[in-house]
Amino acid sequence: MGAGRISVLIFFFTLMWVAINLLVARITGWAALAGSYRASGNFISKKKRCNQSARMRWMSRYRNCLLIDGNERGLYLAVMAFFRPGHPPLFIPWRDITIRTTESSEFVEFRFNKFPSVFLITYKSAVQRFAKV
Repeated sequence: MGAGRISVLIFFFTLMWVAINLLVARITGWAALAGSYRASGNFISKKKRCNQSARMRWMSRYRNCLLIDGNERGLYLAVMAFFRPGHPPLFIPWRDITIRTTESSEFVEFRFNKFPSVFLITYKSAVQRFAKV
């Protein structure tokens, strides 16, 4: 296989990877959230928890690729750089979030007031240090 063919394969792989990530962002609702809640600048935290998992709409899952963090102002979400196309970091103010949880469940659900069809479900342990769940 020549160098030209390898370059073409790398180009098409990269193109497909970006296209798939853009599609996933649309399906899960991440793209909709990014329209209103794109994070500006870096989020400063003393205890970032990387490699978290969550579920979003249409039974989609982000497994071990999320950074979920927060502070008194809101919830911060970001994906690993490899999955970043179509997934800019988000910062969502608490006033725009409804939190649902039950005593017996190990999960917590975040609903976004501006986007009722979009939700994020994750483990309580991922958010207990900054969210009242």
